[in-house]
Amino acid sequence: MRRSLPSSVAGTLAFAAVACGGGAPAGGGAATRDSAGITIVENDAPLWDDGSAWQVAAEPAVTIGVLDGEAEYQLFRASGAFALSDGRIVVANNGTAELRYFTSDGRFHSRAGGRGSGPGEFDWMDVARRTNGDSVMVFELDGSVSLFDERGAFVETIRLELNPKSRPTLVARLAGGEYLVLRDPETSIEARN
Repeated sequence: MRRSLPSSVAGTLAFAAVACGGGAPAGGGAATRDSAGITIVENDAPLWDDGSAWQVAAEPAVTIGVLDGEAEYQLFRASGAFALSDGRIVVANNGTAELRYFTSDGRFHSRAGGRGSGPGEFDWMDVARRTNGDSVMVFELDGSVSLFDERGAFVETIRLELNPKSRPTLVARLAGGEYLVLRDPETSIEARN
């Protein structure tokens, strides 16, 4: 796993920079305009100075995962990874239905979850993502979402109603404890307690 910017992201950013170039204002500034009630901001130059733009590193900053070795480092069907604010790296290891926490230099720290149907356990992890602070949300294919705190301790599971035509997506937990749910990408977003 690399902590540097992946080349696919760098390529996308480069493409986006080129694609946004047409029709931009001249003179190095930003122009704001309204189009049918939608604010559009156009920039003709990057906000960074020469030499300070993102670059893809030639070598990874940290590598996590082994073919042979200690079980904590063997990953199977890993479905995502992300960094927390303190530098720890969380890997959603679907093969063992666990969240594995690693230090910023790649050493195993702890685990959360496991296979099962009890609190904080998973039948089939779909995706995991960081939310408020360093809390982690784990989405399962059945529509349930489990929340873990910044230490990796299980907090709660909520269940989303599944629609056969469209699967709702939990976007975030709001400060008041409500959840922001994308009910159907084409129609609505709602907040739930």
